[in-house]
Amino acid sequence: MGAPESQRAVYGLVTNGDGFRFLKLLRTSEPQYNLSEDFSLFSYGHNELYEVLRILKRIGGLIGDDRV
Repeated sequence: MGAPESQRAVYGLVTNGDGFRFLKLLRTSEPQYNLSEDFSLFSYGHNELYEVLRILKRIGGLIGDDRV
């Protein structure tokens, strides 16, 4: 909520080193939050690292050259 541009969506990533969750905040008259499913590096028989990297790449494309 403290990001300088109030019109744009704000993205975040929460991790504990094994699990990853992505967050998205839309600033409307009533702020809306979206939370992704949990992605795990140590899922039995299925490593979701490539999904996490794909999402990070997509977010990087959305924010363009505004990266700090």
